[in-house]
Amino acid sequence: YEEGVTLIYTPQCPYLPILVNNLKEIAIKNNTKFQEILLKNAKEAQKNGIHPYGTFCVIFNGNILPYKPGIKKELINLINKS
Repeated sequence: YEEGVTLIYTPQCPYLPILVNNLKEIAIKNNTKFQEILLKNAKEAQKNGIHPYGTFCVIFNGNILPYKPGIKKELINLINKS
């Protein structure tokens, strides 16, 4: 995956679009490249999903970040360190 933030997610959870928008805003405010990949069906998730929790995955500079409630703060910290 490219440098910056990459989000891989599915439309399974109704709250994910809010989180996607929040993480996108963080990346843009910090002049960090942002890419989102929406997996639209089970076949796409099976073929392109790289994380066991297949409905949402955050990648920063090629490293998968574990999802947890403080993901926004963690992403800001990682961007500031890079």
